[in-house]
Amino acid sequence: MKFGVQIPQEGVPFTAVLEHARAAERLGYETIFIPDHLNVVAVAPGSPAYEGWTTLTGALMGTERVRGGLLVACEAFRNPAWYANACATLDQMTGGRVIVGIGAGWYENEFRAYGYPWARGRVRVERLAEALEVMLAMWRGEGFKGRHYGTAGSIDCPKPLQEPHPPIWIGGIGPRMLDVVARYADAWNAPILSADEVAERAETLRARCTELGRPPVEITWEGPVWIDEDGDKIEQRLARNRASANPTARRYAQVAVAGTPEQVTKKVRAFADAGVTQFVCHFGKTTDLRGTELFAREVMPQFA
Repeated sequence: MKFGVQIPQEGVPFTAVLEHARAAERLGYETIFIPDHLNVVAVAPGSPAYEGWTTLTGALMGTERVRGGLLVACEAFRNPAWYANACATLDQMTGGRVIVGIGAGWYENEFRAYGYPWARGRVRVERLAEALEVMLAMWRGEGFKGRHYGTAGSIDCPKPLQEPHPPIWIGGIGPRMLDVVARYADAWNAPILSADEVAERAETLRARCTELGRPPVEITWEGPVWIDEDGDKIEQRLARNRASANPTARRYAQVAVAGTPEQVTKKVRAFADAGVTQFVCHFGKTTDLRGTELFAREVMPQFA
């Protein structure tokens, strides 16, 4: 099992993001990830929602070893031909440390706030699949023509340092998304699902990969991890979030991997049994390193 950290940039200065990224690297985490939202999700409205790709670039350039990406990039926010160039550029700049996280997007308010056209789920998934076709074609120096996207291609588009390209992590949970994962992904990112839900979908995904003649994709998980040596503090945190006016906070209280180090270790083991090989933790406040440090000290060695 490998471990990563999701580092939210909502409402905090970049210095806090960079400090957390460097701490994750120092503590032995394999990866760092930045969320990709243009409106805040987990903090009070009116807080600045800093752009994800720019933040990721700064975080990777400010570290030396950890790999990272957006978890996951909203396909609609960036032209896929541009995104192919940007991913290849950053992969070259960081010595091959980019992970291409991408998904269909789900937060309607931020689409409308920034003038992106909103479409029903089926169309967003179709668009995601075409975006991936465009990116792969651009890295080959070729064009692509589809219903939603088209590009003439360019032999001037840089090639990623990683061959044949950086690993593609696709996030999503619906059956249409799992089909896109089976066709294009190197890894499926299962956001905030239970271990049983991951295992169930993983079986479906393996079957679809077999049908397509592709090897099984890697399974990754990302979600809230709340850990403290004092179990009562965790129970209080869960209670506060269950009663929160913020729907994201209430959802996190339902799905958080929460408890003492011993309890969290047991829950992480259930995800390992479900097939998860990379476990990405969202510890909460970017400015608070206590959970990041405690997890690295007490839980990660159990999976060495």
